[in-house]
Amino acid sequence: MAKPEQHASPDSLLGQVQRGRGEGYLRILSTPKRDACQLLVDCICNDPRLDSQIESRAEYYASIAVEVGLDLAPLAKHLREHDDTDETGGWNTPLTVGTLGELAKRSYRDAAGILCDYVAWGQWWDWELDTLTALSDPEIQRKVAGAVEQHFPSDDELEKALAWFFLDEAPWVTLAEQSKRIGKFGNNLRKREGSTSAEGSSSLNLTSLTTRQLLALADNRNCHKLRKVVAQQVTQSDVELLMENISLDGTMPLTQGHTKPARMGDYDTGAASVFGASGGTFIQSGRSCKKRICMGILAILASPNRRARNGMSVCRGISQTFS
Repeated sequence: MAKPEQHASPDSLLGQVQRGRGEGYLRILSTPKRDACQLLVDCICNDPRLDSQIESRAEYYASIAVEVGLDLAPLAKHLREHDDTDETGGWNTPLTVGTLGELAKRSYRDAAGILCDYVAWGQWWDWELDTLTALSDPEIQRKVAGAVEQHFPSDDELEKALAWFFLDEAPWVTLAEQSKRIGKFGNNLRKREGSTSAEGSSSLNLTSLTTRQLLALADNRNCHKLRKVVAQQVTQSDVELLMENISLDGTMPLTQGHTKPARMGDYDTGAASVFGASGGTFIQSGRSCKKRICMGILAILASPNRRARNGMSVCRGISQTFS
């Protein structure tokens, strides 16, 4: 479903609700329920935001939905029929997912159930995991854990997916309690990192390295650990470096200039002892892992809520880079 080419008139009810204005909120509450619900569904399913990184509508639309008694069936249908895919790209359903997340916080109808179902197959399956697990409903938590397993039926798929996340933080600690498979990969990852750290902790202090040097060490076996270290020390001046590394192979030209991968310096010997591999291994297998680290951190930096949840020590100015 394509975004509308332009907003309705700012004086019209539709135009005001599209823009998230307070006057639109008050006007739609005095509109006949059928018309109000139809207009609201139109806005939620046809994301009217010009820039979804800096404009928020989910809470606004969820508040209206509760007031007008919105039936959630059209939103569930929209997810099923118009969800984005890796092949087609697009931005059809994030606002719907976000609005359902806000409704789930309010325990509104079956918002949580729709999201649990979506986790099993949806493109944006991980966006509301924090919301669902924070509901403190064991039944919902079990459903979410089962949906994650269903989304990634093979162990290889699940392990690759979990490599993007901090498994010792919310929501994964909660999900690990509900799923032996999720818990197994979290335990394996901690054991792997613990053994490699013990082997070379005296040879290399990762916190003494720059972000560029840390990214040069990227390897499939240390991706999770390096992401944590980079996330803890990244600054606003590193944002351009993160974007450059995403576009190294030319598939995502986010910047004007492209740089070559950072060369291994005097720290490669120490890195090999920490992670149990040679510098050559890092260079050969590190590109995709380096990109995953950078994309994951940029996604967190672009979201103040995620940054706060993960305890990121990032300067406030970073969020302005995405404004």
